[in-house]
Amino acid sequence: SGRGRGSAAWKGVRRVFGLRRRERGGKMGPPGNGTPRARALVRKLWNLRLQSVRRRSTATPSSNQNAQPRSGGVGPVLSSAITCGGFSLLSDTMVQGMELHSAKRLEHEKAYDPVRATRMFGFGFLFYGPLQHFWYALLDRRFHRRSYFPHFASKVALNQVVLGPIVVMSVFTWNLVLQRKAHQLGEKVKKDYLASVVNGWKFWIPAASANFWLIPLQKQVFFMSACSIVWTGYLSYASNLATDNKKAERSNRAGSKA
Repeated sequence: SGRGRGSAAWKGVRRVFGLRRRERGGKMGPPGNGTPRARALVRKLWNLRLQSVRRRSTATPSSNQNAQPRSGGVGPVLSSAITCGGFSLLSDTMVQGMELHSAKRLEHEKAYDPVRATRMFGFGFLFYGPLQHFWYALLDRRFHRRSYFPHFASKVALNQVVLGPIVVMSVFTWNLVLQRKAHQLGEKVKKDYLASVVNGWKFWIPAASANFWLIPLQKQVFFMSACSIVWTGYLSYASNLATDNKKAERSNRAGSKA
């Protein structure tokens, strides 16, 4: 009845437009028989559909690749270097400002040291910023599941066990070598290295946990560089502590002799 009339009408449409069923699946295939004009129209529509499907299938991988941050290229590395260098300069300037305030209160003579601030900027720009860029990209490739606890815990642990000690040793070496006091490195390491690493764990474990859990890879260097305002200030203070103490001893000796 109604179903038979609908089936007959559908057969008529198929006959006019030249559609035929595939042998499997019961879906419409490309145009077959029919009037030339109808076949040309259906063939055109069919080709447009195939092109649309191909565009969607090829666009998905490229969009995923663009969403993934790349560790290579000069632009991202330079951006990380400038960010870290700027924050390192700001951190050392703030620490020197606090030191100057304390020196004035204690009536000690002390002046702002632009060379020291430049050293810390160079450390962040030339070493620490690029190192963070490639380090976080490596961790993200190896442990890419952010909300998966074993991956998250592995990144936090490696950040403290591998990166932390390297950075502390590097900043001690950087400052002493540029001050032409490399012979004091052994004594400096024995006196302050372990304490600096342990203090770094107290600060960086919470910071790294927030970084790896909440912050996307593209912004991790910025976030950790912002956190490093506190840590770089501490390293700058610790790496220059021995030099300042020796200067104070010399001034005291000179005053006692006078």
